[in-house]
Amino acid sequence: MPDPIWLDTNTLSFALKGDPGINLQLSKLRQGGRQLLVTQQVEIEILFGNIFTLKQNKAFLAQTPPPEFREYVRKGMKKVGVTIDTRWQEIPTAKLKEYEKILANNMSISDRRVMSEIKASAEARGIAAPEMITAETGTKAMANAPLMKKEWGVTSTPAAVTKNPSARHVILSDYPEDGEGELSRFFKDKPVWGKLAIIGGTIAAQQISAQAMASVFDHFNEAIAKARGAFDARHPDPTQLQAQTGLDRYKQAYETALSRVNRPSGLKAAEAVALAFTKPGDVERVKAMWDAQIAKVVSAQDGTISVYGKVADEYMDAMVALHNQLAAASAGVDAIAADIEKRGTVIAAAGDTLEQAFWYGLPGTLAFPVAYYEWLNVKNTADSFQNLGATVLTFSTYISDRLAAYDALLKKLEDEMLKVSNEVNRFT
Repeated sequence: MPDPIWLDTNTLSFALKGDPGINLQLSKLRQGGRQLLVTQQVEIEILFGNIFTLKQNKAFLAQTPPPEFREYVRKGMKKVGVTIDTRWQEIPTAKLKEYEKILANNMSISDRRVMSEIKASAEARGIAAPEMITAETGTKAMANAPLMKKEWGVTSTPAAVTKNPSARHVILSDYPEDGEGELSRFFKDKPVWGKLAIIGGTIAAQQISAQAMASVFDHFNEAIAKARGAFDARHPDPTQLQAQTGLDRYKQAYETALSRVNRPSGLKAAEAVALAFTKPGDVERVKAMWDAQIAKVVSAQDGTISVYGKVADEYMDAMVALHNQLAAASAGVDAIAADIEKRGTVIAAAGDTLEQAFWYGLPGTLAFPVAYYEWLNVKNTADSFQNLGATVLTFSTYISDRLAAYDALLKKLEDEMLKVSNEVNRFT
């Protein structure tokens, strides 16, 4: 399990404001198994501001963000995927106070508090080389990687800050073209996006009304419903195909015949006695007669009393038939899934970009009620695109899961055919 990585206040702030570069950086870290941690000092600074720089002659609440903003921040922290780190509390208080004295003449008390909590938590976790991402630049101490390593034992990694992260437009330039494919023919999306003036360009998120988005959802819900019906008709569930072939009946008949060949019985004992009194030249012929009698079972194909070899052949034929049906049903499914996935990915990405822009621009609108509530429409539009993208991606997953089920049953059939072939060779 990789070690966690800590974020300083500026890095978390940029992430919450939607900086694309930092959010991509953090996403890759999460995908690599790195847990994103922020100390409690960072949490306090993000939610309430820097308590060490508050003015003494001004009310505390007048200098901190309003409750609704803190709620937005908490939700943003959850989406960013950070965890509040409390392990530093396991270190003795006296030791922590000593850490806070490090670089007392070169760092602010708030920065030293953050660094102390990181260092203490790393010790509690047994991490010898803790790492921190900082958005500090220039002469700031946290940006001085050699100094941080020397004094705190912490590796300071620069945050991937984007220079111009304030894009506020829906962009779907990579959206697939309309086509006449097996399922793409149901997704005639260009007219729908055309009404929003999106395809081939961009549109300000504030210009997209709830009514317009509702019509987009109606279009996609109808398209997915029709596409799902067509997909299921041409690429049915493999368990449905298996049931139609009656494979379980063939398997049961085969296993019954096989058990009679393998297991001792009264007939087996009688066969042994009969063979003992059979002329040497007739042993093979007589044994075959007895073996056929022992292995007789009701055929799943025609209901007749059949010998082991016939039942085995019927079971093999049934498996081959199902294998051919599965192979035909799975043809082209991967391309279909990729097409639907591309649509969902582009839509969801547009929503993610809008959400990043929302967080980036939110602080600048809080003091202006009209602008603030208008800006909230960016968040509503972002949510709509994210939800729509998730809906389309869910359908893509449905298709991919069907392909995975085909592959799993094909592999199972191939293993079973090989096993039956080996068993047949033992008795023929």
